[in-house]
Amino acid sequence: MRRTGPKLPIDLQTGTISSHEEDKLEDMIKQNLKMILLTNPGERIMIPSFGVGLPRFIFELDNYDDIYEELIHTIVDQVNIYLPVIKITNIVAEPQSSEQYLKVVISYNINFLQIKDTLDLLLETY
Repeated sequence: MRRTGPKLPIDLQTGTISSHEEDKLEDMIKQNLKMILLTNPGERIMIPSFGVGLPRFIFELDNYDDIYEELIHTIVDQVNIYLPVIKITNIVAEPQSSEQYLKVVISYNINFLQIKDTLDLLLETY
């Protein structure tokens, strides 16, 4: 039996829904990690504690030294709860370009697939 899951985001202009094949399970795991990072706590229905809310940390870059430990701790806790199939090996989170951007790079292992991967996000202030 082949397992598939929807690949997000859905193309709203064409209505096309792509899917992840089982052999691309690592893509689905990376997508789930990205969803955890970008979802604000309280935003997901029925799971109010889900999400790191990286966008909210962008507005606190003036106090980045104060929030750095909270950010790292929140990422690790959320991944341990909602995506335990990965093991985070390194997190780098730092302001870029005079604190207009927040760059987050997460290195992780997917042990059961014997894969090492990295998610690199660059978030900008609005």
